[in-house]
Amino acid sequence: MSFVIETAGISISELQSKPRVCEPCESLVEVENVILKEQSVQLVLHVVTSTKGNQTGRSFSEYLNLPNPNRESSEALKKRVLRFLLAFGQITQQDIKSGADLNIEFEKLKGKRAIVQFVSNQNSQIQIPFYGIWHLDDPDCPAVP
Repeated sequence: MSFVIETAGISISELQSKPRVCEPCESLVEVENVILKEQSVQLVLHVVTSTKGNQTGRSFSEYLNLPNPNRESSEALKKRVLRFLLAFGQITQQDIKSGADLNIEFEKLKGKRAIVQFVSNQNSQIQIPFYGIWHLDDPDCPAVP
């Protein structure tokens, strides 16, 4: 199953890394599985290595809500999905700059790697913040052992 996402009006600067504001746990992760749902994609991520050793070898799920033009939050959701796709190498900066609609096959994320930053939310659940994900070649990517 593929999903079409519009890139018109999105600039690369909106998707680039910002300075970190906390002491995160940064990890190299690999997509183990992709579970497509009606309005979201569940990424099952395996921690290959981490700045906090107790995270290495663990798996967790990150959910990407898919943008819907009929919802107010659609623009923010679109940017988050695009940031993840850039970090995992599914799309390129040139794809964004083109402003074209992108046909995304989320299943192709399986086996792809990125660096992520984990933070805990108020319910002690682990999440990846918007600016907490980097492509392995990103010059702003933090060092992970």
